This record gives sequence, structure tokens and C-alpha cells, in this order.
Amino acid sequence: MNRLEQLPAIANEMLGGLHAGSALKERVYVAAKEQTVPKAWWTLPAVRTGAALACAALLLVVGGARLLNGQESVNGLPTVQTGKLGATSMPSDVGQGMLMGAADLPDGSIQLSAPDAPAYQSIFASGSGGNYPLVGLNGRAYRMISGSVSESRLGGSVGTVALYTDEPSLASGTDWSGALSNAALEGATVYEVSGVSDKTVVAAEVDGKMRAFQRVAYAGYGAGGDSLENTLDVRGSVSSLTLSGVGEITDSAKANELIGVLLDKATSYSDDYSSSKQSLLIHLDNGLTLQMNVSGEVLYACGGWSCPEFFEAFQSAL
Repeated sequence: MNRLEQLPAIANEMLGGLHAGSALKERVYVAAKEQTVPKAWWTLPAVRTGAALACAALLLVVGGARLLNGQESVNGLPTVQTGKLGATSMPSDVGQGMLMGAADLPDGSIQLSAPDAPAYQSIFASGSGGNYPLVGLNGRAYRMISGSVSESRLGGSVGTVALYTDEPSLASGTDWSGALSNAALEGATVYEVSGVSDKTVVAAEVDGKMRAFQRVAYAGYGAGGDSLENTLDVRGSVSSLTLSGVGEITDSAKANELIGVLLDKATSYSDDYSSSKQSLLIHLDNGLTLQMNVSGEVLYACGGWSCPEFFEAFQSAL
């Protein structure tokens, strides 16, 4: 074994010819400096990665904003046009499915409606307490409609109010089999209205004005075995239809065709009255407007009536 004092000679023999030039010296100095001086925060790998992700997110936001602000196309795809109150519309040749596919969104994430779709409105007169203004006649309930009726539209007499009561729901069956009201006074005549059956609409004087009352379900007095057409006698008499949140059919022929679908296809759903803030307004040739409340594919007036075929036909007619 070599002795320790021989180590310098051995090293010179093995490393002969090697010299630490200026380049090598500089590398040693740089390495030492990097180990003692902390790196700037913006050069750290995590920061660089986060910055890249932030830039990518910014590009997505800007691109989405440009898409929603009405540019003609992005990467060849048609864009959404914005309207009032956040409503959106799309080019006629593009459906909701294409937009959702391009954005990779789950079903139901985008709601499309016409920017000029009619808002909900109710034509029924409001009341005080838990009861609305009504007339009861021959076991049928009728709710008062806003506005007055011209006497020229009145038909013959169908009854006389025998009981005025603030609580018609508590009246006896005998009182309901005659005529009662919480709006028209005792002795008031109940009339037919021209162009529509008295099973659908009647009229009576309230506070000096002739008012129309539409057939509804109330306190267990509903359709009573009548068909929808018996409670909504409007076939062939419709001038236009307005479905809130969807659109309006102003062509009378098309409107009557749609009412025919409703009267022919609707099936009884329940007698519960819907308070949904969507309505179907049925404008008649005689100047009256009747209302059915809408919840999903069910329409409510005198009971509930399910008719998905009507809503499909209405959408196709727009």
C-alpha cells in the first residue's frame, strides 16, 4: 500500500496536463453564488406555471366576452347575439345543441328564448283576503276578469244572485246550486256572453259596471265531469294566442288550429290551481280575453289539463 507522503506524486502522475483555466473558475464562482443567493420569486417554477395558467384563463374570458358581444364568428362557429334582460338569440340555422357542444356544457346550462317574448300578465281581477271576486252558478265557479263588458255583448239571463257572502267557500251546496257571489250584490242578474257558452263565461254587474267571469276551479267546484271544451268553449272563436315567455300567434287560422290541438289532445291532470308565473292568453273574436295558467306542460283554469302536443305545435307555429 502506498504511503501518504507519496500522494502528491501519484496525483501529478494521474492528473498531469489538466489545468483550471478561467472558464472553469467562472463556472465554480457562479455555482457557489446560486447556492448562497435566494432566487427571485418570479423565477420560481410554481410561479411560472401559475402565470401561464392565468394567461390561459384570461384568453378564455376575453374570447367568451367577444363571443357574447355579437361577433359574427369565432373559429368558424356562429356566435350568440345578446338582447334585453339577458335574453339570447341564435342564427336561424343553429340550434341549442350546437352551442352546447362547442362549449362542452351540461344539458340545461343554457336557456334560449326570443328577446321579444311576451312577459307574464294576469287578466284576473285581484281580491282581498283569501278569496278572489267570483260568481257561483249551478255548482260552477267563475272568476272575475279585469275590465268591463259592453252590454251589447250580453246574452240572455241565466240566473240571479241569491246570496252575497264574503266567504263563498263556506256556502252550502244549496246556495251553490243557485247563484251566489262575493262581488255582485244580491238580486244582480247573471248573463250569458255572446259567442261563448255560459259553462265558460258569464257576466254580472259589479260596482255599476258589467264584468265578465271566467270558469275556474274553486273550493272543490271544478270541471265536475265536463270536458275541457265544455269549460273552455272557444273552438273557432280565437283571434290570437299569447304564451308568456315564448311568443304570440297573431294569425287567427293558426291560433284556432292550435286551440283545436289543445281541446282534442288535453287530458285531465288535476283540479289544483297553478300559481305559476306563465300564462296562455286566449283572445277571442268577441273582444274577450280568457286566461289559463301554465306550469310545464299543464294548463290550469277549470282544473288542470296536460297537453304536451299543444306546446310542441305552438313552438312550431312561431
